[in-house]
Amino acid sequence: MEGNTPLSGKNIISNIFIAQVLDEEAKNIIQAQDRVLSAKNPDSKNLIIASRSYTVTGTTLQFTHAMQQRFIDMKTINGIKRKPIPVHNKVIYTHFNNIIAKTKYGLTESVQNLIANQHNIQL
Repeated sequence: MEGNTPLSGKNIISNIFIAQVLDEEAKNIIQAQDRVLSAKNPDSKNLIIASRSYTVTGTTLQFTHAMQQRFIDMKTINGIKRKPIPVHNKVIYTHFNNIIAKTKYGLTESVQNLIANQHNIQL
């Protein structure tokens, strides 16, 4: 139950759909970062890979990463210009936009029916 509002079949289906989208996009973030890291092969690659994790709880995605992941994405550190490795902002915000689009437009009637059938939920 969220607040005092009982969950209806449609709310349960919506929550399941959102959780599926979040899980899928978190996996996609990791794959996209792996592609960038493999192409650029930074010194902190192993630390970045080992420090990443995510959890989807209900309709919330929590993504954890190493601080170094953010720094190798920056063009300037302490006034020193360097070539950034686009493993953080570009990847994260691309997939955030995917999450927004999928949750806004992806829960079609056929998807609702599919989830309802999979989880034996009455609409």
